[in-house]
Amino acid sequence: MGLGRMGLPMSVLLAEAGVRVIGFDIDERAVRAVNSRRPHIAEKGLQERLRKLSPRLLRATTDPDEAIKESCVVTVVVPTLVRENGSPDYSYVVSAASTIGRYLRREALVVLQSTVGIGVTRKIFARTIEKESGLTAGKDFLLAYSPIRAAAGSILRDLQRYSKVVGGINERSTDAAEGFLRTFVKGEIVRVSSIEAAEAAKLFELIYRDVNIALAQQLATVCERYGLSYFEVCSAANSQPYCHLHLPSVGVGGHCVPIVPYFLIRNPPRGATISLIEEARRFNKDVPKRIARRITRMIRTLKPRKPRIAFLGLTFKPNAKDVSFSRAIEIAKYLSGRGYAIRTYDPLLKPKEIEALGLRAAPNFEACLENANLVVIAVSHKAFRDRLSLDLITSYTDKRILGIFDGGGVLSLEAVRQLADRWPKRGRFLYTGVGVPTIRGGSL
Repeated sequence: MGLGRMGLPMSVLLAEAGVRVIGFDIDERAVRAVNSRRPHIAEKGLQERLRKLSPRLLRATTDPDEAIKESCVVTVVVPTLVRENGSPDYSYVVSAASTIGRYLRREALVVLQSTVGIGVTRKIFARTIEKESGLTAGKDFLLAYSPIRAAAGSILRDLQRYSKVVGGINERSTDAAEGFLRTFVKGEIVRVSSIEAAEAAKLFELIYRDVNIALAQQLATVCERYGLSYFEVCSAANSQPYCHLHLPSVGVGGHCVPIVPYFLIRNPPRGATISLIEEARRFNKDVPKRIARRITRMIRTLKPRKPRIAFLGLTFKPNAKDVSFSRAIEIAKYLSGRGYAIRTYDPLLKPKEIEALGLRAAPNFEACLENANLVVIAVSHKAFRDRLSLDLITSYTDKRILGIFDGGGVLSLEAVRQLADRWPKRGRFLYTGVGVPTIRGGSL
């Protein structure tokens, strides 16, 4: 159930393993896309592998009767969200459970794989199925929880290779779920003692990332104040086997890390202290605003007659065509809303896809940089690291006033310093960014 960014790749892997899969989704567009073998989501290798599958092994439907009634395994991969106030929104999970309950056969295995808070599988998901079906979890049907572990851009590989945590409502459910997972998972199957332990494992791994990204962001500001490169310092520090510093950015995006901490923050157990988790989430949430304000201060320092911004990178992370909760887009829209002339470019997005986001798109590097007096490198795509040199930037940008905000340590600091040294004395040059020293040239 669920043919989205995670559900469809998992369906493909199961079908490749010889399992007969019926994909269910309420979105008719998604169902048509799967049945026509033209996937509605962009993911590396997905289209080629989907096209090779026969309808006998994989077909999709919007009919829950067709999908569930004869299935011996029902696995659920639907979105979990948070509302504006930060409270968890499990409406898709509840809807899926309600649908399952109306059609579920006895002795079937139900595996929830969506990320949820601790206790949600047993207290909300299972009880909804039981209410609709009249069946009892663990007795009349088997129930387990096994969270997804995969990242945009490498989902098919990750689903197969990463270890998979699984916990059932009883031993028989865990055994059955492990057998199901082994049909497509090549990594280790990590059995835990309960559904709640499996739910906690997923929450903790994402909270760990959120907290450590906040730490990286703060240490990056320390480096900025000392005139150091965080990226150099981080690499040196991580040469110690027990140090695992993360990389800073213009903000935490994607479907998981900015969302999942709220599942615990909004429902903490009585007596637990989670202030560190709360503060990390608050800090990370505010990063894009701080970045946007820094860029506007750059503009005031440079004093161009008419600011013209070249904004490079819009996806939520490098090298993945996914704009979910992208903080780069948030920053670009903030600058556009301030009335600045801004052109955007991302090598992974088509101009029409960028324009659909409400931003002005450039077709290539050169068009984006043309006559700009401020360049924002928001995402450290490999394409930027390979092609985006200072020579390219200065070939197209303003020759008198130029600011560069480097959001991912993309440019060579040595080359930046050399450029600053030879910048015209009557001009103004300013380089700064996330975790990099500020370098000035010209009259600044």
